[in-house]
Parts: sequence; C-alpha cells; structure tokens
Amino acid sequence: TLPLMADVVIRPAFPAGELERLRKERLTALLQARDDPAALIQIAFPRLVFGPSHRYGTPAGGTAAELKGLTLDDLRAFHRAYYRPENATLIVAGDVTAATAMPLLETAFGSWKGPADAVKIANVPEAPQLTARKIYLIDKPGAAQSQIRIGWVGVPRSTPDYATLEVLNTILGGAFTSRLNQNLREKNGYSYGARSVFDTRLSNGL
Repeated sequence: TLPLMADVVIRPAFPAGELERLRKERLTALLQARDDPAALIQIAFPRLVFGPSHRYGTPAGGTAAELKGLTLDDLRAFHRAYYRPENATLIVAGDVTAATAMPLLETAFGSWKGPADAVKIANVPEAPQLTARKIYLIDKPGAAQSQIRIGWVGVPRSTPDYATLEVLNTILGGAFTSRLNQNLREKNGYSYGARSVFDTRLSNGL
C-alpha cells in the first residue's frame, strides 16, 4: 500500500470528474444545512462573532460561490504550495520495527522534494473583541430542536494558559460528565445536551 499512498501524496491526478462530483456533494450539503439548525448555527455563529470579512467568520467548507469557482488549477497550485515534505509527518503504528519500516518508507517517499520557495503561511489578524451584548434569532419553522450559542473572541493556541484552560473547560463543559451537562441535562432535563469549548487556532478563536 505504500506506493499507492505515495502516489496519492506526491503525484495526485486531480481528475476533472472527481472535482465535479465533490463540488456537487458540497453544494448539496450547503442546501441540506438550511434545514438543519445544528448545521446552520455552525455557519452563523462564527460569522456573527468574527464578522463576514474575517477568515474565521467564513465556513471552512466554503460558500456556494467559492465552490462553484474552484478549478483544477486552484487544486494543483494549493497542492504544490502546501503538500511538501517539510510540512509532513509520517507516522507508522503496529506490529512493525523501524528497521523493517524505514527502507520501505525511503523507497516510497525518499524522492519527495518540495518546491524551492518557502512555505507561505497566511497571516490571520486578531479579530476585535465584541463590546456589546447582541441577540440574533435564526427562525426555522418546524425545527424539532433549537440550538443556542453564547460566546465571543477567545485565545489562540499559543496562549501560555492553554493547558490550564483545557482543564478548566473539561470541568465546566468539555465532557459529558462536566458541570454544564450534568446540571442542564441530567439533573434538570432542560436540554438534550450542553457543553463549552475553547476553539484555539493560529489566531484568537471562539
């Protein structure tokens, strides 16, 4: 399987038919999201916190206009720029030794060379913090359940408080047994589920 894996990583074919198939799947998923409150709020909440022009305010899966405009040349250019050995980590797990695995890995991936130019990491500016309380309603008549989000701009992954926040959030709402879920769901039956999260990224996340 390693030669097949190397082909996928190093020499992708990008067949036009597959691009069209995946494009239709993504566009269909966007249409389906309009009928799913959980999917709707995943798109709307970051947009309301970060704004429509910030990178984190736009869905990672793209908008309909972006999906329709994506070309094979765009895919090839993205692969050329970011799929490169200095960006990659190859992990082997199982009943295997390094002495056995390394020659196979060298044969499959040893010729992999990246472009000479440096990797360009996109700058993600820090989003301005929200300064006033706002309430937004997205009306979906006939929805079986409602979704509620409360939040604002948080911290980046590089914050020195990352480990502390992970522990704090696990206690508050980061697991099924956390205080939020135990109180709102298990004890009082107010909600099907409740949780909290720090979405840490390169820049300040939710």
